Amino acid sequence: MLRTIRLEDFESLKAIWKKAGLNLYPHEEEKARFVAMYQLNPDLMTILEVDGKVIGCMLGAFDGRTASVHRLAVLPEYQKMGYGTMLVEDLEKKLKDRGIRKISLQVHAANQQVIEYYKKKGYKDLDYAVSFYKDL
Repeated sequence: MLRTIRLEDFESLKAIWKKAGLNLYPHEEEKARFVAMYQLNPDLMTILEVDGKVIGCMLGAFDGRTASVHRLAVLPEYQKMGYGTMLVEDLEKKLKDRGIRKISLQVHAANQQVIEYYKKKGYKDLDYAVSFYKDL
């Protein structure tokens, strides 16, 4: 069952992210980022439950210009069963319903399994862009 994420889901989500191997910020920073994102896009943040157990989530965002996937995670024992696809397609439908026609995401260059997953879903490499960041 898909449902909108609630603020009180944070600890369950963090556990999924850890088990799925996502890189996390220190606890308070991770929570602050989650809350800030939730305040902007609660309807684009979805949780997936199977038999009452939280097994996956999608954190999507739209800032008025760009739609993006921030976190897609499914517990390892539930991967390759179509649950990730269910979450991706749910976000894509919500964005299409708003008239949004493009979505972006970033994947760590070494994570070939996830890169191939998104390519199979029709996502393309941006051969004209390079990502940068700076610690502040």
